[in-house]
Amino acid sequence: MAAFTPKRGCLVVFEGIDRSGKSTQARLAYERLTKEGHAAELIRFPDRTTPIGQVLDRFLANASWSSDGQHPQVPPPQLTHLLFAANRWEAQARILRALGEGRTVLVDRYSFSGIAYTVGAAPSVAETEATRLRREAEASGDVEKTAEAVAASTAATGAPVDATFCRESERGLLAPDAVFFLDVAPQETQKRGGYGDEVYEKLATQERVYQVYRQFDNLPYWRRIAASSLSIEELHEKLFEQLKSVIEATQPDQLLPLGSTGDGRRRLWSTSL
Repeated sequence: MAAFTPKRGCLVVFEGIDRSGKSTQARLAYERLTKEGHAAELIRFPDRTTPIGQVLDRFLANASWSSDGQHPQVPPPQLTHLLFAANRWEAQARILRALGEGRTVLVDRYSFSGIAYTVGAAPSVAETEATRLRREAEASGDVEKTAEAVAASTAATGAPVDATFCRESERGLLAPDAVFFLDVAPQETQKRGGYGDEVYEKLATQERVYQVYRQFDNLPYWRRIAASSLSIEELHEKLFEQLKSVIEATQPDQLLPLGSTGDGRRRLWSTSL
């Protein structure tokens, strides 16, 4: 008897710069899928409920952290990227299980955000925060505190970071069936409510992030959606039509039994993926 290969779930990612509307659209798509009786799961990155996610939550609020509450440090971009990557890695078993059970997994940010923000934004954010801490230390007149701030600043801003480094830490993550990139100009998103609440939400920073995102345009599953001129409802309808077509076209990758050496799924950054 031929082996039965069950219909697997579909992995779809929503990407975009801050305040582009991707979180809203991911939520609306999830709610509509479930309302229409389709098994689905929504995952957001960073997942701030995990121990690693809680560290990232503090970083996103301040761009620095302190182990003792007295000596703030600015982490180098390489370290913050590895933490963001680890946050995605710790969700892989959950994603794979959901796909194997036939659920569509909608992901709000994924590896592409990690690369875009680390390459486009993290170095300048680290430098700005390090400069602030150094000036505060110098103003206090505390020689020891100033020396520590200078050392932390050097560590945070000394080594360059590039896309190759970022991809290596995420090589092997499950590859998506589709990525919806909500294309909204940074000059437009800065006008939206809540802008500026987190460390990356500066116009110049978002412009650099946007340029890195555009380097993904040639990926086979990348779908750039012009979103600036559409209402929330119009954008939802446009995205949902494409989402349905992706789900319907999903091929049942070979799902190997538990204990096997592989799972038959495509993996990110293994070739051109």
